[in-house]
Amino acid sequence: MAKTVANAKIEWIAINGKIKDQNSVDAFNLLFNGLTLSIKNENAKMVEILASMDLALVDIIEKYFEYDQVED
Repeated sequence: MAKTVANAKIEWIAINGKIKDQNSVDAFNLLFNGLTLSIKNENAKMVEILASMDLALVDIIEKYFEYDQVED
């Protein structure tokens, strides 16, 4: 599970500079902090909750790529 989160974080680092909404960037950064801590503490329920939150946040930021609202 830690490897999956680490890989996702690498992908996030690659794209987060293209997101104009700082609240979305902050939310994802906090999400990764929570996932990392939950995995470290072996809190499977919290990982499950945060994984669901991740899916919701992905839906929010997808609009930046669908409508070409990325910074060049």
